[in-house]
Amino acid sequence: APGWVLLTTTGRKTGLPRSTPVAVAQIAGRWWLIGPFGEVDWVRNLRASGRGTLTDRRVRTEISARELGTEEKVRFFREVLDPYLRANRLARWFVRTLDRIPEDALEAAKAEIVFEVHRGGVASGTRR
Repeated sequence: APGWVLLTTTGRKTGLPRSTPVAVAQIAGRWWLIGPFGEVDWVRNLRASGRGTLTDRRVRTEISARELGTEEKVRFFREVLDPYLRANRLARWFVRTLDRIPEDALEAAKAEIVFEVHRGGVASGTRR
């Protein structure tokens, strides 16, 4: 389900299903959700529940998600995202121009929200 999908989470206040389009990145065999626009509702809801559903056309995938802490985000930007962007010009343009994610890993880690996504199961806690 990597690519543009519909993320459905449980509303942290209402308990009702809430859906929003998101881009799931598949890099180095793992799935990632980056929240480049800060503390938006889907981020808060996924952080609160740690799980949701990704829908790609008619295929639904139950997921668990774990928010990366600051040190983990620095490693993610340096060791996972940066090499991927060096190899993929279109992705680099999208991430740097549209999402405005900084090139400096420490600066990006301070500014961005990153979740590692797993199919099924429950992720072990979220960290900041």
